[in-house]
Amino acid sequence: MAFVKSALKRAYRRLPIGGALAVLMLTAVVAAVSQDEADAKKSDIIPPAAPAAEPLWSKECVQRPNGTPLCYVQQFAISQQQKAVVLRVQVGYMGPPDGQPRVLITAPLGIALQAGIRLTLDNDKPLVLPVQSCRKEGCETLAVLGKDVIGKFMTGKLMVVRYVYADRGPLDIPIRLDGLDSALKALQDNSH
Repeated sequence: MAFVKSALKRAYRRLPIGGALAVLMLTAVVAAVSQDEADAKKSDIIPPAAPAAEPLWSKECVQRPNGTPLCYVQQFAISQQQKAVVLRVQVGYMGPPDGQPRVLITAPLGIALQAGIRLTLDNDKPLVLPVQSCRKEGCETLAVLGKDVIGKFMTGKLMVVRYVYADRGPLDIPIRLDGLDSALKALQDNSH
């Protein structure tokens, strides 16, 4: 619980001046988190494991239609209350064999599509990605990570992913970036 509350506080400090509505929404989330802490004494979102545990980013490979492997690293956020995955982040060399890393984010069905999915890396300006499709696994956005952006991913500490539930409002989910640099380098080395 402390991890989620800490991440929310950090996200709160990063909001631009004039974002009064966003501050009110974040305050409601912090209040809800505080209430959950008082009531349940545990977090709804299971934070990623501590650095001494298993790696945060797990490698997955699938076979492409042409028989070649497609490998990426991924991290999940799980809701204890819903007993479901509330976010899946995949980073790798997906798509055409152009050497460009990509991020694929999958959020649950029921999100407000017009709001998109917002990524905030450490103290940087938020990047809003459009939702490109929804399937039974969830709603997805895929983006090419240019050299400047992938550099921020690889040196960053925390990414906060925000999506808005159509009926419940915004949800900010912290994703730790520890170990992403070495995981991506290993993927790139194995793809040549």
